[in-house]
Amino acid sequence: MTVSNKRYPGRPNYTGPKSGFFLLPFHADLVMWMPDIFARLETIDKTKPTNEIAWRRHCMAYVRSNELPLEVTAACVAVEKANAARWRTNAPYGELNAAYSKARSLWWKVFSIHKKQLTALLTKYVPDHTWNGKELVFK
Repeated sequence: MTVSNKRYPGRPNYTGPKSGFFLLPFHADLVMWMPDIFARLETIDKTKPTNEIAWRRHCMAYVRSNELPLEVTAACVAVEKANAARWRTNAPYGELNAAYSKARSLWWKVFSIHKKQLTALLTKYVPDHTWNGKELVFK
């Protein structure tokens, strides 16, 4: 019998959401909104060094929005919207980068305020993580 996995998209038998908030979808982003976590996993598998892939996948975890501070969810969504706009619009590239940079700057400010709470959430779901406060350290 196969055990269902609703929390860890990078591990076997994941049946959780395709989009939502995920811990460590990128090595230097503790939490982010992902429109398609499977696309991110595919990118990891195709582009990251072989020695990083298994650990990146192991440390990713889905979190419900109600587990996160409202400021964090808002900042994550703002970054995703700005990032998506970079690829969809015909606006000059500099304008797009300005909007994205502003969203990322806000995200970093919010992250620094809630860093301890977010790290505790990561530890709850991935007790053996190797997040050092700035990035995922690879085993």
